[in-house]
Order: sequence, then C-alpha cells, then structure tokens
Amino acid sequence: MVKNWLLVFLWAGAIFLGSCLPGASVSESNLVDFALHKMVHLFEFAVLAILLVRALRSFLEIVLISLS
Repeated sequence: MVKNWLLVFLWAGAIFLGSCLPGASVSESNLVDFALHKMVHLFEFAVLAILLVRALRSFLEIVLISLS
C-alpha cells in the first residue's frame, strides 16, 4: 500500500516541478504548440488518476477487511 501512495506523490511532484519550468516551444505554430501542451497535460493527469485509483483501491480493501 505504501508503494502505491509513494508513486502518487512522486508523480504529483513531477507534475508540480514540470509546471514550475518555463514553457518550452516545440513548434513554430502556436496552434500545434498549444495542442501538444494540452496532450501532455492530459497524459500527466491521466497517469495521476490511474495511480490514485490504484492507491485508493488498496486502501479501501485494507479498511474493509479490518472492519469485517
């Protein structure tokens, strides 16, 4: 269970550190640059959501087992 929560906090920290960095331009086109940045954000938070679901599931299993 600790490993699952550690992964959540490490990933959230990586997102935070990445957001502190100045924006890097990947294309000369503003539209392409905007779209790529949004796709990266979608990926980052999708991974965070998956990690959170895994951590919460293991936590709830432990709580439910201890209550029964």
